[in-house]
Amino acid sequence: MSGCGPGQFLGPTLTPMPTNTPVPTNTPMPTNTPKPTNTPKPTNTPVPTATPALSIVGKLVEAPLPTPPGKTQIARPKLANEIVFLCLKIQNKCTTHKSLSVKTDDAGGFVFDSLPAGEYVILYAAFLNGKEGPKSVDNFWAFWDGRELDFSNLDSFIASFINPANTAFDPQFFSDRGFGSLSKISQQPGGMAKTGICYLPENMGIEFVGDMVPLTVTVKPGQTVQITVEAHAGLAIVLF
Repeated sequence: MSGCGPGQFLGPTLTPMPTNTPVPTNTPMPTNTPKPTNTPKPTNTPVPTATPALSIVGKLVEAPLPTPPGKTQIARPKLANEIVFLCLKIQNKCTTHKSLSVKTDDAGGFVFDSLPAGEYVILYAAFLNGKEGPKSVDNFWAFWDGRELDFSNLDSFIASFINPANTAFDPQFFSDRGFGSLSKISQQPGGMAKTGICYLPENMGIEFVGDMVPLTVTVKPGQTVQITVEAHAGLAIVLF
C-alpha cells in the first residue's frame, strides 16, 4: 500500500517529445541591379510649314476679235495687274466677295489657294488698272463686293449686273460674231456662246459659254484646276 492516500495511483509522468525545429533555408543573396543607362533626349524635329493647296492656276488672255468694217481696231483690256475674282455659284445665283479676288501678274497669270469645294463663276475687272489712284479700286469694290448676280434669265441678269444709278451705258456683248447691247444678244448667231459681257461704267467683264451659262470652274478637294480665260471685253465707245 502506498502512503499517498486512498484511491490514488502513482505512476511515471509522460514527458512530451520535443518538436523538430525547422532548419532555416538559405536566403539568396540579392543580385546586383544594373544601373539604368541615360536615355538620350530626343532632338526637336522642325515642323514643316504647310504649303497652301493650289486650287486654281489660270491666265487671263486677250480673245481674238475681228476689226469691224469701217471701224478702228478694237481696244483690248490691259490684262496685267487686273483683278480676277470668283463668285460661288449656287443654283442660278452667286454672290461676289472681295476676299475671293487676286491680281494678275505681268503675263496675266493668277492663282487661287485652298478654295472650298464648289462651282465658281469667274469675273474680271475690265480697264480698271488704267485708271489713276486707289480711289477707282475702292469705288469698284463699293459696287461689286457682296453683289448677288442672277443667271436665271437675261432680264434678271441685266438687273443684277447694272448700277441703277448709272444707266448711261447698257451692258455690251462682244464676240467674234458680233457686238452690241446685251438686251439684243438674241440677234447674235450662236447666242451667248463664247461671248464676253462688259459693263463699262463699273469696269466689269464676264464670259459666257452658252445662253445664260457663265464661264465657271469647279474646285474639288486636293485637285488643282488649270484654266485660261479669254477676255472678250472691249471698249464699247470705239464701236459706236
